[in-house]
Amino acid sequence: MPSFPAPLRAGRTAVIVPLVSAETAGLRSECEQIAALGPGIVDLVEWRVDRFEPAAHEGEIDAALAVIADLLPGMPILATYRTPAEEGRPELRPNPPAASPDLPDNYLALVARLARAQGVALVDVERSHTLAAAALDACRRAGTPVVLSEHHFDRALPADEVRAVFAAMAEAGASVAKLAVMPASASDVTELMYATSLAAEESEVPLIAIAMGGLGQVTRVAAPAFGSCATYCTVAAASAPGQVPAREAREAVDRLDAARD
Repeated sequence: MPSFPAPLRAGRTAVIVPLVSAETAGLRSECEQIAALGPGIVDLVEWRVDRFEPAAHEGEIDAALAVIADLLPGMPILATYRTPAEEGRPELRPNPPAASPDLPDNYLALVARLARAQGVALVDVERSHTLAAAALDACRRAGTPVVLSEHHFDRALPADEVRAVFAAMAEAGASVAKLAVMPASASDVTELMYATSLAAEESEVPLIAIAMGGLGQVTRVAAPAFGSCATYCTVAAASAPGQVPAREAREAVDRLDAARD
């Protein structure tokens, strides 16, 4: 049985909703929409720090975290910073300013700061980042679990590669291993689900597997059926293609969780 870092837990598939606004007013609106769903729908929010334009300025990260805590009291936060290359869009910021977390020294400092921040329960680190190992170490020193992620926006992976990726993430020290791929066919989706089910039986850490886009929506609502411990959903704007509304996902994963008991 894998060891689940809080707030994730065995037997309940977590519904994660991204906060992707570029400014504080939008962040407030997103939080208010999540709060309006009522209790029991959303388990944690993923704050996409890279989408938040003031993040490079002194004090803005703490101020944004305070907004989230005020509007969503007690809600755990998964803090994520993706560089443009990690999103598959390196053209977004080809010449980052000196204060940008896209620069290696600033990135590592930001990850360490997020790992120590009040209210941050988990930090996402992209496995492909050149400083991923150092970022993992910084989070470990802060006592904050890490979702180690790998994204393939241009392809799906064969089953043996899916299992190898999950095994490598666990070996690297992930608290949770996340893999997202872009399927080109229904068979790509079923292969991901099959490979994840096998990996989940042998993994010492919880797994999250996602097939992006319309073809992959089934992976977001059927997560418990193939060993994925969480699903990423929407309330306002999506952070990735194929995300479904949080309330619909909650109902679907709850039914599947109950069927496993």
